[in-house]
Amino acid sequence: MRLTAEQVKQGIVHPDPIVRDAAVRYFAESFSDDPTVMPLAIRAIETYGWADAFEYLFHIEHLAQTEDTLLWLIDHLNRMGRPTTHNESEFCHRLSSLIADSDVALLMQHEQTLLGLEGLTTEWREVIEDRLRLLTVGSDSCWEELERLCEQHKGIHYIDKFPVTRACRLCEAIARDGSCAERVLAILSQKIENYENNPMAWMECFAARLAGELRLAAAVPLLVPKLREDGGDLLNEECQRSFVKVGTDSAVEAICTDWPSAPWHYKLYASSSLEHIHSDLVVTKCLDLYGQEGNGDIQVNLLRAALAGFSPDGIGPTLHFTDREGWELRAEAVAVATLAGISFPELEQWRAEEKRSMETRKRQHEALLAPAPLDEREPLPPAVRNLIEPAPPPPITRKEKVGRNEPCPCGSGKKYKRCCLNKER
Repeated sequence: MRLTAEQVKQGIVHPDPIVRDAAVRYFAESFSDDPTVMPLAIRAIETYGWADAFEYLFHIEHLAQTEDTLLWLIDHLNRMGRPTTHNESEFCHRLSSLIADSDVALLMQHEQTLLGLEGLTTEWREVIEDRLRLLTVGSDSCWEELERLCEQHKGIHYIDKFPVTRACRLCEAIARDGSCAERVLAILSQKIENYENNPMAWMECFAARLAGELRLAAAVPLLVPKLREDGGDLLNEECQRSFVKVGTDSAVEAICTDWPSAPWHYKLYASSSLEHIHSDLVVTKCLDLYGQEGNGDIQVNLLRAALAGFSPDGIGPTLHFTDREGWELRAEAVAVATLAGISFPELEQWRAEEKRSMETRKRQHEALLAPAPLDEREPLPPAVRNLIEPAPPPPITRKEKVGRNEPCPCGSGKKYKRCCLNKER
């Protein structure tokens, strides 16, 4: 049986950082609206410090804020004042993102205080201002603006060329009164035959997102074939996100129907959805599908989904899993066993190995964020430099293993599973 949500909450303040990370992700990545979780995350920060409470602070960005927790964040940012060093700027950026992700109704209550904070970064100040402005705009007007964005960018094929974050904020505003459900279902019911210069290629992605914002169970049977068709990374990610937001057993059943015949990309995204839907049915389905699955990567995902629900039933198959990437399950198995109060022969060895890995990742992350040293010399043109400074031989490097939930080593700021993992595969 899985641990209860109350038992998992206690893991957020556990002395073991492996347990704290797994417990806080349990709530953050399932879009939990439980208002008692963020206060526990704050207690962990106050106990272990900002740098050590959790491996990555982005894990707490999606936790539900209360007025008290928002005021706590405001107070910390206010005490920082205007940042004067690189480290202070990084800290202000993270605090600003946590504040900007708060419920917009809370932001409205403290608008003047927020916009007067010296440490609030320009990027996140603009996000807050835009979200507050959209409070005054009707859902129909927001829908029309979303359609205009899709029309204006109908010839664009790359996500980085489309104002995705703006469109997502429009989706948040559109979903506020719940009146767009029929329009969302109508779009998702269509099959797009031609993506060239077609605004529906983008509109389809945001209809999928709106299905999640509305927690629209009726959209699940429409999203499943969209994911199978592989309409692109953005559409796939929005389908995956919406499955989690709906989060019902009927959604789990729909995801798992005809799994053996599903293409690889479908299993990749769908198993990530199962990872963040916490129910007994998910554990049963994942362990059953694991036994039928022939692809090692997908087997890892299925076992992770069982462990992410804090089910000790996932530990046994993990111990016998010998795939080349089975090491990724080490932290999850340690967290579940520790919080469930059970043991297995490899437990302490895995705990020590994972803590060493966490320290290594922390050093690498700090090095990635460190400012580059300034060179006061004027750089020589490449053609001249190559004549007087022969190029050194390329260094021999060893490819480091990167966990799916870690920041992507390319520096994009996304998780590895949302970025280069798919490209490499």
